[in-house]
Amino acid sequence: MSLPQPIGRQREVLYYPDQGHTVVLGTAGSGKTTLAILRARYLSTDALNRGRTMLVTFNRMLATYLRTVDREAVRGVEVRNYHDFARGFLGARARLPPSGGIARPDLRLRLIGQALEITRTRYPNARIFQHSPEAHAEELAWIQRMGIASAGAYAGAERIHRGGFRVAGRDRGYIWEIYEEYLRLRERWGVLYDWEDIAAAVLEAFSRDNTPRRYRHIVIDEGQDFSPVMLRSLAAAVPREGSVTFFGDMAQQIYGSRISWRDAGLHVPRGVVEFRENYRNTKQIADFALALASGPYFTGVPDMVAPSAPRAAGIPPTLVRCSNQAAEIRFVVSQAAALGRTRSVGILLRDRSREKVYLERLAGQGVKVQRLHRNTLSWHNAPGVWVGTYYSGKGLEFDAVLLPHVEASTIPDPERVVALGDERLAFAEEARLLYVAITRARASLVLTYHGELTPLLREIDPALYRHEVV
Repeated sequence: MSLPQPIGRQREVLYYPDQGHTVVLGTAGSGKTTLAILRARYLSTDALNRGRTMLVTFNRMLATYLRTVDREAVRGVEVRNYHDFARGFLGARARLPPSGGIARPDLRLRLIGQALEITRTRYPNARIFQHSPEAHAEELAWIQRMGIASAGAYAGAERIHRGGFRVAGRDRGYIWEIYEEYLRLRERWGVLYDWEDIAAAVLEAFSRDNTPRRYRHIVIDEGQDFSPVMLRSLAAAVPREGSVTFFGDMAQQIYGSRISWRDAGLHVPRGVVEFRENYRNTKQIADFALALASGPYFTGVPDMVAPSAPRAAGIPPTLVRCSNQAAEIRFVVSQAAALGRTRSVGILLRDRSREKVYLERLAGQGVKVQRLHRNTLSWHNAPGVWVGTYYSGKGLEFDAVLLPHVEASTIPDPERVVALGDERLAFAEEARLLYVAITRARASLVLTYHGELTPLLREIDPALYRHEVV
């Protein structure tokens, strides 16, 4: 597959100077990923002697897409996801053991639970300890993603939008003690980092490293997924005469870290560039997504770019109510199999709990089926069905998208409500995720549910979609 040629503002940004920082924010379907690939290729052109270039994303599935959607376009460009880059850098500096060294999420949660219990015994009357280990883990993740390195810095940190419960006054001291206890327990396990603080280790290592940088240019795709400390570490990974180009969509920010460009280490003297034209979605799908993004859960999203009306018209999205879960699965499988013979189809799910069911039911249906997963090795844009999560679909697109199980019992995810400690924050996170999933569809969008529809979709004007019952 060859990439489309840049037009208008895209072409201008493609040829921006090869020094300094550039931030591009665009609506879904505005060509950010395509331009990220083309910008990386331009900066790595040997004839221009521009130096080594890395194209980096957060999501491993998206890194696979970037690497394989047009192999010729990324020839000479290193395409990596952030954590592969971080592990490689720390390993090269002998700061990461050859095997292990990073706590898996389950171990991290277990150790935070132990740290919570140990600290609770010191302050048996403090109410802050009544929150679940999952909620405390979310608060510690916020500390790590922001790169907060001391109790004093945490005590004075601005309370911006984030996951976790509200922590004020003396309670911040308790939380910091839990954090320090967690770090001690982790060290006893012989583990140096977890996935939340490895970026801080990279940033600290760069601050002590005077050797020539491996990359002269870094291009970041889906940058809204990166925490501030991740972005600071990438800014530190290029020399002064190098460049960082950031492409992102604040409406798709799903990892809970509000980005300020100064906090992210990015200096944008030309100001933020905006891509407003939607080249992917039909008018009907774009209107449906915009209705969700205009709801109360998107209030206060920083730097959100409102899309211009797309040019292509199509059929309205379809919301299908099914009599029960079994009927819903049968309906989705039959639709995907029929569509997948001539079109690319994405079945996107809130989590992986039902993923195996769909993969097994689609086997033998006479259609190519592949799983969207971090270990996927290649991307094809031919007819067939891809099955994965909202997360794994980020940055991708399909002719048709099926979104099963958009019922209230699934969205918001009950586990995220517990972890975030605030139902409003859970709805805000879910709204962004659902926006991501909806905007993957080029021409056809079908959402299904049984039981009660998620509140996120109840407020959308019924004139924007068709409602069916099966």
